[in-house]
Order: sequence, then structure tokens, then C-alpha cells
Amino acid sequence: MKNIIKHFLFLGFVLLAIVSCQKDIAPVELTGRWNINNLESNFEVKSEKPSITKIDLRKDNLFIEFKSDGTYTSNAEFGIGEIGLNTEGSVTNTYEYKDKRLELKLIEPSLKTPIILYFSAEKSSADLILISSISDLKDAYKDQVGTFDTLSNELINAIINGYLKLDLKVFLSN
Repeated sequence: MKNIIKHFLFLGFVLLAIVSCQKDIAPVELTGRWNINNLESNFEVKSEKPSITKIDLRKDNLFIEFKSDGTYTSNAEFGIGEIGLNTEGSVTNTYEYKDKRLELKLIEPSLKTPIILYFSAEKSSADLILISSISDLKDAYKDQVGTFDTLSNELINAIINGYLKLDLKVFLSN
């Protein structure tokens, strides 16, 4: 009888451990309207000195609203390694959060080409931080390379290969 109880206790601990691990890998809750407050970029381009930039975006009243149906609306214009006010107003597009990675579909402003950028998302109290690195950018490009026309493909490839380092953080708050 004691062995049966020990087996049930052991099974209970195993199930508890599995459930606890699953909670650890649950995606960050994105749904809701977020104010885009700051941008930090740390990048190095071939033949130039490394550059660390911190931009206060609060004055631009930028926002992104993630909806539960997989769409987002934003008045920000996201680009490869940059963000700014979309002068044409708000846009709606799609996003997906899978494998601890946010896939944000958008129109790249300088190329006017639909692309997907990858970000990881971290929660810090009431804030949300979207982080993208050169490896995220290369992965996103590799996953989409067949979708671009020849000119866009060459331009995006040149931009990505021009970076030796790129770390981008976008700070958001409710």
C-alpha cells in the first residue's frame, strides 16, 4: 500500500512539474493598447563606428493595439531597425506569437514591401519590451526570401548584410 501511495505522489509531482514548465513557456500577453515610449538601438554597420541610440518617442503619441483575433492597429511605422510616426495615419495588419517569437507583418516603409519582422517579447511589471536582433532579422529574411521581387530581395539583402550588429528594443506601456 505504501508503494502505491509513493507512486501516486511521484506521479503527482511529475504532473505538477509538467504544468509548471508549461506556464513558464506561455507567451507574453500582448492583447491591448500599448503606448510606444522609447526605442534603443545598438548597431554597427560595416566601415562605421558602432552607434547606440536612445530615442524618446512619447511626444509622437505612438501606439500599437494588439487584438485577440491576430490583428494589430498602429500609427507607428516599423522598418528594418527603425520606428517612427506613420504620416499616412493608422494601419492594420496581422501578428502571430509562436515559439516565444512575435511575428509582426508590416509594410517596410523605405521599400513599400510587405515583410514580417521577428521580435521577442518581455514583460516588465506593466511594461512590454519588444526586442529584435540581427539574428531575428536574418531569420525573418530567410523565412521570406522567396516572397520578394528581385529588386526588393537585393535591397533587403544589402541592408541586412550591411549590419555587423543590430540590437533593437522598443519599450511600450499600457
